Amino acid sequence: PMKRREFLTTTVGIATAIALPAVPQIAAKPRGRKLAIVGAGLAGLVAGYELKRRGFAVTIFEARDRPGGRVLTLREPFTGEQHAEAGAMFIPSSHDLVLKYAREFKLTLNPMPARALSPTLYLHGRKIAPQRPRGYDWPVELSPRERKLTLDEMAELYLGPPLDEIGDPRAPGWPRRALAKYDRVSFAQMLRDRGASPGAIELLRMNDADLIGDGVGSVSALMVLRENKFYETARQTFSLAGGSDRLPYAFAAQLKKELNYGCPAVKIDRTDRSVRLSVLRQGVAETTAFDQVICAVPLTVMDRIEFSPALPAALHDAQTATGYTSVTRVYLQTNGRPWDDTRFGISAYTDLPSMTLVNSTFDQPGANGILHSYMTGANARASAKLDEPGRAEAALGDTEKLFPGMRKSYARSASIAWDDEEWTRGAFAWFRPGQMFELRPRLAQPVDRLVFAGEHMSKYPGWMQGALESGLRAATEVARRR
Repeated sequence: PMKRREFLTTTVGIATAIALPAVPQIAAKPRGRKLAIVGAGLAGLVAGYELKRRGFAVTIFEARDRPGGRVLTLREPFTGEQHAEAGAMFIPSSHDLVLKYAREFKLTLNPMPARALSPTLYLHGRKIAPQRPRGYDWPVELSPRERKLTLDEMAELYLGPPLDEIGDPRAPGWPRRALAKYDRVSFAQMLRDRGASPGAIELLRMNDADLIGDGVGSVSALMVLRENKFYETARQTFSLAGGSDRLPYAFAAQLKKELNYGCPAVKIDRTDRSVRLSVLRQGVAETTAFDQVICAVPLTVMDRIEFSPALPAALHDAQTATGYTSVTRVYLQTNGRPWDDTRFGISAYTDLPSMTLVNSTFDQPGANGILHSYMTGANARASAKLDEPGRAEAALGDTEKLFPGMRKSYARSASIAWDDEEWTRGAFAWFRPGQMFELRPRLAQPVDRLVFAGEHMSKYPGWMQGALESGLRAATEVARRR
């Protein structure tokens, strides 16, 4: 991730979890309100976990045969007990909820050395090491002023004032109406408006900003600025030892009796006194009345559920207009690690079709390694059309340019195209210009006894923190209702 200068980075403490309001009076043998949760991703799991602890009778329905949703760790077909992440990978130290539950479940956190987080770049056929001296001869055309700056200084020049102006995205009432000017334009347009040359924009997009939606020319500048603001508050980055899916499985272990796998929701029927939820269990429909329902599924699969009566038009329109980032990831396991004799840390940002290369086994033992290509937008959709051998061949061609010897040491591959996943149809939510102000406020609005949750309506879309934040918000709303 692109950060401002190190001296601007602030230290943050690990906050405690968001407190839920006290549940109404619970007798010695509590009757408990009957609650259903649709979806066992992190949002649904944390809501169920916290509500169960407060005496509610919770039932969770999940279409898949596993918990976690887009938190998915791949262990096959890899050998040597190695794994790679298909979804969530890293945990910045500012993501207090993820750290809180990881510690509560006694999961091991692996800190990432700061040096490993400085990315390698590959641009116009040139591999560029993380350490670049002042006056580096960039393979792009820059203005005379820009040529005198380091990349960090260039980022500070064009992003520093807007980042200062937007304030703290975690503050109540954020974003202020005055910030709509950043939502009305794309990130690339904002850089142009601030005087960045085409070459500077080409450099400043070589980071996570270009991995949101269809890239910096399409995504709201305010969304990218918010992401960068959160990076500023993170002094350390972690991964979960053994795989990110350790977290959803830890929640699931506390919800064994409540979880029902292989049960997709097909209809939610709201009445004045209850919500009738219909699910398919082994292909057979069953309907149960609940006092309230939390719907915690991606917006991309919401149209598979019939809502009766229909959802309010403003909510439905916001749900259908919210975009989801196309992500395809291709994993190459190798005999040995051809990148180990370079200064490559965890990631490389490139202008190749493979886009970002990630060292999946950076913190894993073993002689072998797994390097994976992380593609978004048009590149992800093009890769998704290929078969498995075609995806591996394309990734090998790109990785060989950065790390000669990849093809010779290649052993096996795996891949995932999130657009093709039946119960996801996309990787994470993103907002086009104008949509953060227009759509985002509508997504979290409850409807009668129906409450919604998911990373798409949080301050942290695309992160485990966002899923947990939205699940706790939904649980809070449920617990407040008498």
